[in-house]
Amino acid sequence: MPIPDFQNLMLPMLQLAADGQEHRLSDMIEALAQQFELTEDDRAELLPSGGQARFDNRVGWARTHLGKALLLASPRRGWLRISERGRAALAQQPARIDMAFLSQYPEYVAFRSRGRAAENSVAAATAASTTSSMRTATAVAVSSPRVAPSLRHCAGRGRILNLRGPRLLPVVSVFPWRLDCPSRGAPHGRVPAECRS
Repeated sequence: MPIPDFQNLMLPMLQLAADGQEHRLSDMIEALAQQFELTEDDRAELLPSGGQARFDNRVGWARTHLGKALLLASPRRGWLRISERGRAALAQQPARIDMAFLSQYPEYVAFRSRGRAAENSVAAATAASTTSSMRTATAVAVSSPRVAPSLRHCAGRGRILNLRGPRLLPVVSVFPWRLDCPSRGAPHGRVPAECRS
Protein backbone atom coordinates (compact mmCIF):
# COMPACT_ATOMS: atom_id res chain seq x y z
CA MET A 1 0.00 0.00 0.00
CA PRO A 2 1.41 3.44 -0.87
CA ILE A 3 2.03 5.97 1.88
CA PRO A 4 -1.23 7.87 2.45
CA ASP A 5 -1.27 11.64 2.04
CA PHE A 6 -1.87 13.79 5.10
CA GLN A 7 -5.56 14.32 4.31
CA ASN A 8 -6.19 10.56 4.34
CA LEU A 9 -4.55 10.43 7.78
CA MET A 10 -6.81 13.04 9.40
CA LEU A 11 -9.88 10.92 10.13
CA PRO A 12 -7.94 7.88 11.42
CA MET A 13 -5.82 10.15 13.60
CA LEU A 14 -8.88 11.80 15.10
CA GLN A 15 -10.51 8.38 15.64
CA LEU A 16 -7.40 7.13 17.46
CA ALA A 17 -7.53 10.17 19.73
CA ALA A 18 -11.27 9.73 20.39
CA ASP A 19 -10.62 7.99 23.72
CA GLY A 20 -9.94 11.43 25.23
CA GLN A 21 -6.50 10.47 26.53
CA GLU A 22 -3.28 12.30 25.80
CA HIS A 23 -1.26 10.52 23.11
CA ARG A 24 2.39 10.82 22.19
CA LEU A 25 2.81 11.80 18.55
CA SER A 26 5.35 8.98 18.16
CA ASP A 27 2.77 6.46 19.42
CA MET A 28 0.22 7.91 17.02
CA ILE A 29 2.67 7.49 14.14
CA GLU A 30 3.19 3.83 15.06
CA ALA A 31 -0.54 3.13 15.40
CA LEU A 32 -1.31 4.78 12.06
CA ALA A 33 1.52 2.88 10.34
CA GLN A 34 0.02 -0.39 11.61
CA GLN A 35 -3.50 0.65 10.62
CA PHE A 36 -2.35 1.42 7.06
CA GLU A 37 -0.19 -1.74 7.01
CA LEU A 38 2.95 0.09 5.97
CA THR A 39 6.07 -1.96 5.34
CA GLU A 40 9.47 -1.17 6.84
CA ASP A 41 10.51 0.17 3.43
CA ASP A 42 7.48 2.49 3.42
CA ARG A 43 8.38 3.68 6.92
CA ALA A 44 12.03 4.21 5.95
CA GLU A 45 11.24 6.31 2.85
CA LEU A 46 12.67 9.78 3.36
CA LEU A 47 11.64 13.17 2.07
CA PRO A 48 13.85 14.51 -0.76
CA SER A 49 15.70 16.62 1.82
CA GLY A 50 16.62 13.41 3.65
CA GLY A 51 15.79 14.97 6.99
CA GLN A 52 12.61 13.13 7.91
CA ALA A 53 10.62 10.01 7.08
CA ARG A 54 7.88 10.79 4.57
CA PHE A 55 5.16 9.05 6.62
CA ASP A 56 6.17 10.82 9.85
CA ASN A 57 6.06 14.13 7.99
CA ARG A 58 2.57 13.45 6.68
CA VAL A 59 1.32 12.51 10.14
CA GLY A 60 2.79 15.78 11.39
CA TRP A 61 0.94 17.74 8.71
CA ALA A 62 -2.32 15.96 9.54
CA ARG A 63 -1.84 16.91 13.18
CA THR A 64 -1.08 20.52 12.23
CA HIS A 65 -4.22 20.87 10.11
CA LEU A 66 -6.43 19.21 12.73
CA GLY A 67 -4.89 21.44 15.38
CA LYS A 68 -5.48 24.62 13.37
CA ALA A 69 -9.15 23.63 13.06
CA LEU A 70 -9.13 23.08 16.85
CA LEU A 71 -10.13 19.42 16.51
CA LEU A 72 -6.95 18.37 18.30
CA ALA A 73 -5.27 20.08 21.21
CA SER A 74 -1.59 19.92 22.04
CA PRO A 75 -1.30 19.88 25.84
CA ARG A 76 2.51 19.81 25.61
CA ARG A 77 5.20 19.34 23.01
CA GLY A 78 4.93 16.04 21.17
CA TRP A 79 1.55 15.15 22.69
CA LEU A 80 -2.02 15.50 21.46
CA ARG A 81 -5.57 14.88 22.57
CA ILE A 82 -8.98 15.31 21.02
CA SER A 83 -10.90 18.51 21.76
CA GLU A 84 -14.64 18.94 22.27
CA ARG A 85 -14.84 20.23 18.71
CA GLY A 86 -13.03 17.08 17.57
CA ARG A 87 -15.60 14.92 19.38
CA ALA A 88 -18.40 16.89 17.72
CA ALA A 89 -16.77 16.36 14.30
CA LEU A 90 -16.57 12.60 14.89
CA ALA A 91 -20.20 12.59 16.05
CA GLN A 92 -21.14 13.73 12.52
CA GLN A 93 -19.64 10.42 11.31
CA PRO A 94 -17.86 11.92 8.31
CA ALA A 95 -16.70 9.57 5.59
CA ARG A 96 -13.53 11.65 5.27
CA ILE A 97 -11.90 14.57 7.02
CA ASP A 98 -9.86 16.69 4.66
CA MET A 99 -9.07 20.33 4.02
CA ALA A 100 -12.53 20.92 2.54
CA PHE A 101 -14.15 19.49 5.69
CA LEU A 102 -11.93 21.64 7.92
CA SER A 103 -12.94 24.77 5.99
CA GLN A 104 -16.16 24.92 8.01
CA TYR A 105 -14.12 26.16 10.99
CA PRO A 106 -13.22 29.89 10.96
CA GLU A 107 -9.88 29.33 12.72
CA TYR A 108 -8.81 26.94 9.98
CA VAL A 109 -9.91 29.34 7.24
CA ALA A 110 -7.87 32.10 8.94
CA PHE A 111 -4.84 29.78 9.11
CA ARG A 112 -5.11 28.95 5.41
CA SER A 113 -5.65 32.61 4.49
CA ARG A 114 -2.53 33.73 6.36
CA GLY A 115 -0.45 31.14 4.56
CA ARG A 116 -1.73 32.13 1.13
CA ALA A 117 -1.29 35.86 1.82
CA ALA A 118 2.36 35.40 2.83
CA GLU A 119 3.11 33.16 -0.16
CA ASN A 120 1.42 35.60 -2.56
CA SER A 121 3.34 38.61 -1.21
CA VAL A 122 6.71 36.84 -1.56
CA ALA A 123 5.79 35.58 -5.04
CA ALA A 124 4.72 39.06 -6.12
CA ALA A 125 7.90 40.62 -4.76
CA THR A 126 10.05 37.99 -6.46
CA ALA A 127 8.19 38.40 -9.77
CA ALA A 128 8.75 42.15 -9.61
CA SER A 129 12.54 41.72 -9.43
CA THR A 130 14.49 43.24 -12.29
CA THR A 131 16.94 41.40 -14.53
CA SER A 132 18.79 38.46 -13.09
CA SER A 133 22.02 39.65 -14.70
CA MET A 134 21.97 42.60 -12.30
CA ARG A 135 20.91 40.22 -9.50
CA THR A 136 18.79 43.02 -8.20
CA ALA A 137 16.69 42.61 -5.10
CA THR A 138 13.21 44.03 -4.83
CA ALA A 139 12.23 46.54 -2.19
CA VAL A 140 9.75 45.17 0.29
CA ALA A 141 7.86 47.15 2.88
CA VAL A 142 8.55 45.71 6.30
CA SER A 143 6.34 46.84 9.15
CA SER A 144 8.44 45.52 12.01
CA PRO A 145 11.71 47.38 12.64
CA ARG A 146 13.19 44.19 14.10
CA VAL A 147 12.65 42.28 10.85
CA ALA A 148 14.39 44.75 8.52
CA PRO A 149 17.97 44.04 9.78
CA SER A 150 17.39 40.31 9.31
CA LEU A 151 16.28 40.89 5.75
CA ARG A 152 19.32 43.08 5.03
CA HIS A 153 21.65 40.48 6.52
CA CYS A 154 20.14 37.63 4.50
CA ALA A 155 19.91 39.64 1.26
CA GLY A 156 23.68 39.82 1.10
CA ARG A 157 23.75 36.05 0.93
CA GLY A 158 21.13 35.83 -1.81
CA ARG A 159 18.50 34.32 0.48
CA ILE A 160 15.84 35.51 2.85
CA LEU A 161 14.51 33.73 5.90
CA ASN A 162 10.95 32.58 5.45
CA LEU A 163 9.05 34.24 8.30
CA ARG A 164 6.65 31.23 8.44
CA GLY A 165 9.27 28.54 8.83
CA PRO A 166 12.89 27.44 8.53
CA ARG A 167 13.01 27.32 4.71
CA LEU A 168 15.02 29.81 2.70
CA LEU A 169 13.34 31.66 -0.13
CA PRO A 170 14.81 33.45 -3.16
CA VAL A 171 16.29 36.82 -2.39
CA VAL A 172 13.94 39.64 -1.51
CA SER A 173 15.67 42.58 0.10
CA VAL A 174 14.80 45.81 1.87
CA PHE A 175 17.07 47.66 -0.60
CA PRO A 176 17.20 47.65 -4.41
CA TRP A 177 20.94 47.07 -4.88
CA ARG A 178 23.17 44.77 -6.83
CA LEU A 179 24.12 41.83 -4.65
CA ASP A 180 27.58 41.55 -6.17
CA CYS A 181 28.46 45.13 -5.16
CA PRO A 182 31.48 45.31 -2.81
CA SER A 183 29.87 48.23 -0.91
CA ARG A 184 26.54 46.58 -0.23
CA GLY A 185 26.94 46.92 3.53
CA ALA A 186 26.18 50.66 3.36
CA PRO A 187 23.78 52.00 6.02
CA HIS A 188 20.08 52.26 5.25
CA GLY A 189 19.35 54.91 2.63
CA ARG A 190 22.99 55.34 1.65
CA VAL A 191 23.44 52.84 -1.16
CA PRO A 192 26.49 53.86 -3.21
CA ALA A 193 25.74 54.87 -6.79
CA GLU A 194 27.69 51.92 -8.23
CA CYS A 195 25.45 49.52 -6.33
CA ARG A 196 22.10 50.95 -7.33
CA SER A 197 20.13 49.06 -9.93
